[in-house]
Amino acid sequence: MSNDWTVENSKQLYNVDKWGNGYFGINQEGNAIVKISPSSDQEKPVEYNIKEIVDQLIADEEIHPPVLLRFSHILKHRIGQINKAFNNAIKEYGYSNRYHGVYPIKVNQERHVVDEIVEFGKSFGFGLEVGSKPELILALGVVEDDEVPILCNGFKDDEYIETVLFAKKMGRNIIPIVEKLSDLHLIIKYSKSLKVKPVFGLRVKLAAKGAGRWESSAGYKSKFGLSITEVLEALKILDAVDMKDCLQLVHYHMGSQINNIGSIKNAVNEACRVFVYLYKGGAGVKYLDVGGGLGVDYDGTKTSTESSINYTLQEYANDIVFHIKEICDDAKVPQPIILSESGRALVAHHSVLVVEAVGSNTIQQTVPEKNGIKHAIIDEMYEIYDGLKISNCVESFHDVEHLLNKCNSLFNYGYIDLHQRSITERLYWSICTKIIELNQTLKSPELDRLNKKFIDTYFCNFSIFQSLPDTWAIDHVVPVMPIHRLNQEPTQNAHLVDITCDSDGKMEKFIQEGSIKDHIRLHKLIEDEKYLIGAFLVGAYQEVLGDIHNLFGDINAVHVTHDDEGKVVINHIIKGDTIQELLEYVHYDTKGLLANMKRSILLAVKDNRLTKDEAHIFSNFYSVGLNGYTYLEESRMEL
Repeated sequence: MSNDWTVENSKQLYNVDKWGNGYFGINQEGNAIVKISPSSDQEKPVEYNIKEIVDQLIADEEIHPPVLLRFSHILKHRIGQINKAFNNAIKEYGYSNRYHGVYPIKVNQERHVVDEIVEFGKSFGFGLEVGSKPELILALGVVEDDEVPILCNGFKDDEYIETVLFAKKMGRNIIPIVEKLSDLHLIIKYSKSLKVKPVFGLRVKLAAKGAGRWESSAGYKSKFGLSITEVLEALKILDAVDMKDCLQLVHYHMGSQINNIGSIKNAVNEACRVFVYLYKGGAGVKYLDVGGGLGVDYDGTKTSTESSINYTLQEYANDIVFHIKEICDDAKVPQPIILSESGRALVAHHSVLVVEAVGSNTIQQTVPEKNGIKHAIIDEMYEIYDGLKISNCVESFHDVEHLLNKCNSLFNYGYIDLHQRSITERLYWSICTKIIELNQTLKSPELDRLNKKFIDTYFCNFSIFQSLPDTWAIDHVVPVMPIHRLNQEPTQNAHLVDITCDSDGKMEKFIQEGSIKDHIRLHKLIEDEKYLIGAFLVGAYQEVLGDIHNLFGDINAVHVTHDDEGKVVINHIIKGDTIQELLEYVHYDTKGLLANMKRSILLAVKDNRLTKDEAHIFSNFYSVGLNGYTYLEESRMEL
C-alpha cells in the first residue's frame, strides 16, 4: 500500500471525471460527491456528499442499503441541457422552427421520476412518449396541460385507438404513430365514429443502419414501422378518404445508445427526404421525430464502443438541426418542428445505487509454518518458495502448477490427507504471490495471467437481477466505485457478487483507468465498519427491467434535492418491497402462511421441542419477517 495515494489517484483509477459528465466527483475527505451546477449566475454550485446522505438515511430513517438515490437536480439539469443544445443549434444555423423533447416512459416509469420530468419540462414544452396501453393510461393521468405533446407508439388495438381519439376530442395534444397499416385503418374508422379530426404520424423503416448493441432496431428487418412501399400505400389510403392533412408527423427510431455519430447523420438525412416527399405529396406534415438513441458515455472514453459514444450532446443537436435545415431548404419545404425521444441520456445520470459489501472471500497468501506435516510435494514447495528469484520465477510457476495438480490427484486416490492438501494449497498461493511481486520487474506475459487467480470475491447485499439487470443480461457496463475511503489506496482486485443463489449474480466487468477491466480495485474490509459501493448512471431501464429472482424485490429509493441555502433535503422516500408483498405478488395467501406457521409452533411446544418463550420469539420473528425488507437486515430482536 502506498502512503502517497490521493483522491486524484482514485479519480484516475475509477475514471470518474470522464464518465461523471460534471455531475460526480471525489472530495478531499475521500467521499464520492454529486455536483449540482447553478441554473443562474446568482446561484452557487452545490455538492452532495453521498456517504453523508446514506449515513443520514440510516440514522434518521432506518433506511439501509441497498438503496437507490435519485438526484432531482441532475434530472432537471439534463432536461435543460438537452433543450439548450438544440436551441443553440437552432440559433447557430438560423433554423426557422422549434424543438420539443419527449420522454419515453418505458425508460423509467417510476411515478416520482415521471412526475419530476413533467414538472421540470413544463417551461420547455417537454412531452411524453408511450409504447403500450398501460403507459397511455398513465400519461393521460399525469399530463394536465393540453399543450404538452403525447406521442403514442407500440402495438395498438381498438381500445388503444379509441382512448387516443377520445383524448384528442377533449383537447389533448396527442399523436398516435402508425406502426402498421392496420393502425391507420383503425384511426380512420374511429375518427369517423367519434366525429374527431385526428392528428397522427407514420413510423418509417429506414435503410440506414443503426450502431451499437441495438443496431437491429433500425433497417429493413426492424420490428416496427412501415416500409417505403407501405408509406406510399398509406398516402393513397389517406388520399381516398380526404385525410392527408391529418398526417402531420414523420418518425423513425435507430435504437438505444447509438455510439457512432455517422449513423445519426445518415438516418436524419434519409428521414428528412421522406418528410419532403410526403409534404410535396400533399400530407400535412409539420413534425419530424428523430426518435431516441442519444447515448451515454458510461466508460468515459468518448469512443464508439458499446459503453460509450464518439460525439457530444451539442454535436448531436448540431447535426440533426443542420441536416434537416439543409435538405428542407434545398427542397423549398418549410422546416419542421423537431422532436426527439432521448430517454437514456435524460435519466441515466440522476440515479446512483448504493450497496454494502457484507463480506469477502480472500485467498490465504501467508506462508504456513513447518509444523511436522510431511510429504515430498510439501518439501519441494518449500524449496521453491525459498529459492524464488527473478531468473527462475517462470520455471517455478510451471513447477508449482504441476505439483498442485499432482497433489489433487493423490488426494483423490487417498495418498494425501486433508491437512497435507491444505498446506500444499497455502504454499501454492504464497509462491504465486511472490511470483507476482517479482513479475513487476520481469513483466512476463506468461505470468500476467496469475493476476486473475488473485481476484477476491466481495459479497454485496443486493440482487443483480433486480437492480442491475442489464449487467447480467447483456454485459452492460456501468461505472462502479466505493463512495468513501477514496483518499486511501485500494489494494484488492475484486469481483462483486450479489446475495441471490444464482451463480450469474455477479459483476466481472468494470471501468478502470480508462478501459474495461475484468476486476475492480477495492479496499480491504474493516471489521464492524460498513463498506459502501456505488453503481452510477443507473437511472435508465434498470428499475423497470428488474425481476424478483429469489423473491428479492424493489429496493428503497430516495429522492434527494437541496434548499435555497444548498442544504440537502430528502424529498421522497419510497420504501422497498416487503416479503409479504412479494409473496402475495406470486399469489401466496400470507395470512394462511402465518396461520400454518403458528399451528406448527404450537405443535412444537406441545411436543416439548420448543419452550413457550422460544415459541413466542419465533412467532414474532416470523410475523416481523413477513413485513420486513427482502434484503439482508441488521437484527432487531433481543434473545
